[in-house]
Amino acid sequence: MNRRVFIVAAIAASIAMPALAQNDVCRDQNGNVDQNLSQGWQQFQAGADPQAMGQLTGVWYTEIPNQFSPGQVAQRYTTFEPSGLFTTQTRVCANGQMCSDYPGHGFWASQMQNGVLVTFSILSDTQVTNYCSITQAQFTGPNTLRDQNGQVQQRVQ
Repeated sequence: MNRRVFIVAAIAASIAMPALAQNDVCRDQNGNVDQNLSQGWQQFQAGADPQAMGQLTGVWYTEIPNQFSPGQVAQRYTTFEPSGLFTTQTRVCANGQMCSDYPGHGFWASQMQNGVLVTFSILSDTQVTNYCSITQAQFTGPNTLRDQNGQVQQRVQ
């Protein structure tokens, strides 16, 4: 019985991988594939550091103030899977009232470069499709990260 489950899982994974690879690109503001950035992603992902990725695996929480609308804060939970996939759930509230939720998902890879955790991600959500970004962060504690903009994330799971 276990062998059958394994075979079915292996077949499902082999079918799903080409579909994932098709979405494994970066797009510009017009929705066109950005060949240079997509190639950068492929090179970065090929050099991904399993140990660095292991440090990020889990659920992280951050609050992002809106610089254009005082009193508006985005609360974001991001789940980084060991497979290189991630999901986000962002809730934006104005003054603690009237909230909107934005789910998202994508790909990620990390490398440790000179003591800095560098993460390249491809995000798709209700606002963007295949948006690519690079974040540099340092651990300020075992479950706390601070990125290059001073944004703090806490591991919650």
